[in-house]
Amino acid sequence: MHSNSASRAALAALALAAASAISAATSPAAAQILPGSTLVFSGTADATDIGSDGVLLAFVNQVTVDPSANTGAFASLNTAGQPATGTIEPLAVGHGPQPMQSFLQVGGYTFALSSVPSGSYGQDDCYVAPAVGQRCTPYQFPSYELSPFYVENRAAAGSDAMFTALVSFDVIGTVTGHGATSAFVGTFTATFEGLSYQEALAGLEQSGLQDVPFTGTFVATAGTSVVPEPSTVALLATGLAGVAGIGRRHRSRRG
Repeated sequence: MHSNSASRAALAALALAAASAISAATSPAAAQILPGSTLVFSGTADATDIGSDGVLLAFVNQVTVDPSANTGAFASLNTAGQPATGTIEPLAVGHGPQPMQSFLQVGGYTFALSSVPSGSYGQDDCYVAPAVGQRCTPYQFPSYELSPFYVENRAAAGSDAMFTALVSFDVIGTVTGHGATSAFVGTFTATFEGLSYQEALAGLEQSGLQDVPFTGTFVATAGTSVVPEPSTVALLATGLAGVAGIGRRHRSRRG
């Protein structure tokens, strides 16, 4: 009698362990960062044209988190006093894969880069005289492939200057922190007051640009999770079936 009770307890424990293993194998690896969560920060960088590899950005000092514009999971970085800061690694802004495991670290979050996509504007306005309203994605010389940059000439507001140039590029990657993970997309934008983008790009090509102020906006998208291998689920299910079979055989012997 005692032996039968012990056997039933052992079978129950085996079944519970197998069920728990299946649950663990099919659950996400980490909680999801709320999609749409937005991190806004700023800083300065030195920019150097490095030819077919793109433009090297050497970030000056740390980045400073906007004290009020962050939302969702990043809203905790909004501060009434001293703004939060973070570290950022140098980046060669060239299209294609750009794997960097710790590109930006701020507030307990680590942003890992995976790629820098090409810009989406056309080339008709790249190499013409400046005018308000122009947009352009320049080539990445000397390869004549499209660069990651998309640039725009706007009318300068509140000054005698004719233009304000916006120079932007996007990044794609994954953010982890505080027990959660998510994919993200980010945009860096530099504003050149009093210059057209033709003038800004010419300065970059001739001698580089120093202490360029920029803003970064990173937005969490869909969360990432681990999907179990079919073989893992099948193996665990087989284990449960085996446990059930043992139980049936044990009962038939008793009968």
